[in-house]
Amino acid sequence: MRYLVILLIIIGIGGFIFYYGKGEVSSKINHELRKVGIDSSKLGEKLQKTAKSITKVKPIKPQMLKNSFPALKGWLKSGVTVEKGPSFSKADVTYTKGNSKIYLKMISAEDLKTLGTTELMEFQGKIESESKNGYEKSSKEDEFFKYEKWNKKEKSGEIMEVHKNNLLVSAKGLNIESMEILKKLISKVKLPLH
Repeated sequence: MRYLVILLIIIGIGGFIFYYGKGEVSSKINHELRKVGIDSSKLGEKLQKTAKSITKVKPIKPQMLKNSFPALKGWLKSGVTVEKGPSFSKADVTYTKGNSKIYLKMISAEDLKTLGTTELMEFQGKIESESKNGYEKSSKEDEFFKYEKWNKKEKSGEIMEVHKNNLLVSAKGLNIESMEILKKLISKVKLPLH
């Protein structure tokens, strides 16, 4: 909240300087800004840095991601891995039932786009297609993206959700009977949102 107030004050002062130009009022304001360590010629740059620092979201800790993986009745949960990078956290788990497998992954980042994750390529535009072998679709609502793909012939499917561009949840199923098991699994994930 404190940063927001400071940002609004700086914006107000910047607008005042812009409106009144380089006159006497402007030089007084510049003098006052220099007292607190702000060079008015670099005010725009400072505003951008302040805005970025306010909106920057730290990645969720890998252990919290790992703890979000639910149990799935009748399925063996194994192979849990976690990874921490400078601007991201990642956790994976595998569910097995006979010949069927589900790979569940969660990635948390300051901004998923900066990671260059291939999963986000699916969200470049709205996808809507259906055939006798399955379907593929995506949707966007505010800061929530969802992607689904089902191949009936190969018995494979995928669901991917992106929350506020900093949390990705992905479930990929191989040799599964329907998308219902993926939907059930995704719905049971306890999202560790900020």
